Amino acid sequence: MKTTAFLLAGLAALAAGATPTISDISFSVTDAGLLQVDYTLGGETCIVMPEIETNAAPGAAAAVWVPLGTAAATELIGDVQCKVETGARRFWWDVRGVIDGTFALKDMRVKLSAWSEKAPPDYMSISLTDGHVMYWTSTNQLPGGIGDDLWRTDRMLLRRIPAKGVTWTMGSPSNTATTVEEIGRSKWEYPHRVKFTRDYYIGVFEVTQWQYWRMMGSRPSAFSNETCWATRPVERVHYDTTLGATGSWPGTPPHSDASYAASADTFVKRLRDISKLDIHLTLPTEAQWEFACRAGTGTALYTGENLVGSEVSANLNGIARYKSNGGLVGGTTAPVSATADTSVGTARVGSYAPNGFGLYDMLGNVWEMCLDWYGRPASNLVEGVEFDPVGTTLEHSKTANAGTSRAARGGSWSSPSGNCRASALASAQMWLNVASGAVWEQPYCGDANKGFRMCYTIFE
Repeated sequence: MKTTAFLLAGLAALAAGATPTISDISFSVTDAGLLQVDYTLGGETCIVMPEIETNAAPGAAAAVWVPLGTAAATELIGDVQCKVETGARRFWWDVRGVIDGTFALKDMRVKLSAWSEKAPPDYMSISLTDGHVMYWTSTNQLPGGIGDDLWRTDRMLLRRIPAKGVTWTMGSPSNTATTVEEIGRSKWEYPHRVKFTRDYYIGVFEVTQWQYWRMMGSRPSAFSNETCWATRPVERVHYDTTLGATGSWPGTPPHSDASYAASADTFVKRLRDISKLDIHLTLPTEAQWEFACRAGTGTALYTGENLVGSEVSANLNGIARYKSNGGLVGGTTAPVSATADTSVGTARVGSYAPNGFGLYDMLGNVWEMCLDWYGRPASNLVEGVEFDPVGTTLEHSKTANAGTSRAARGGSWSSPSGNCRASALASAQMWLNVASGAVWEQPYCGDANKGFRMCYTIFE
């Protein structure tokens, strides 16, 4: 290895509120032509993020440093864009595919910032091939951009939701002297005030068939056309193979580790094991799901609009695959799922406009399973604010529903528009021996219209 000092100008910075320090940045070039960056991290374990800048961009004024762009972030390996422990650290940048004759190394610099684990960057990805967890400050950093199938196949992308300390109204209004009931509203959607005490990450996309296959080695989905199955949402999955741990949620507050249990050989457990993320990587609660879907809105749709019809709604067409928007053939006939391309049935995830948080397909495509048991306990119908709601209990679900069901949210490709709303709720049926309350008689085989997306709550 040959050392060439000060090929780059180095900067160290701290994200707001973070306590770690970054110092002793130095640079060298390996015999293989990789730029090697060494630095020392002090203080505490944190997430180290890079920004590569140049002052030789075409048209840039002399000495003006500007970000090099997304290409620079694609060839970074080592102690960067991930959680890093204190001490002497190193990463490499493969500049060969980034720098051409227009740029020289002297025109580059690396800016490092330290982010607290309690306030991480907005995006987190999990490699489904080796479990490597990386962070990104925006979708502009993503290799290939948000449209690349990488984020729908071998990597799972999650977006941090700024929910901590926010008080909002969950549910939808009924008909009163001052409010008008939403089209398609059900009795479970009573409005109540909710407040979260933690931020959380939630999947930018629904879990796809490729991602499920990568973790589970099986392809259960009905929409299995060999030319387009990989990036469609997984469906025909059920709770016992997704999470299992029957009856553990919500447990007794403050929710011990047992409340977040995931059974062996389930999707959630395997994803936890490969990523080394903790027990808070699981399905979202209904409250987490609805807050993420709404993205600050209080209307039926996350665009700030309401439906204009229970079966068909022009306001829904730009954001969701549903019954009358390609879900059913001509809006009336079920497609032949085994041969259907993405023009009918489920769509490739991310085919429609995202919400304000940059989340796709929160409405339509597939109903999304949540942690909560289906229904609402009567104790929730009180005045005041509910903190970090976890839904009804198993016992109440059995009593209220003459059986047991988990909650599913958002509507699907086969739903009328009235079911594709931020507060819409359906059941993901689970068969239980109600007499004993413990013995599973038969796992539900799953519908072609139910899937899920992942969630990771940030605990301090």
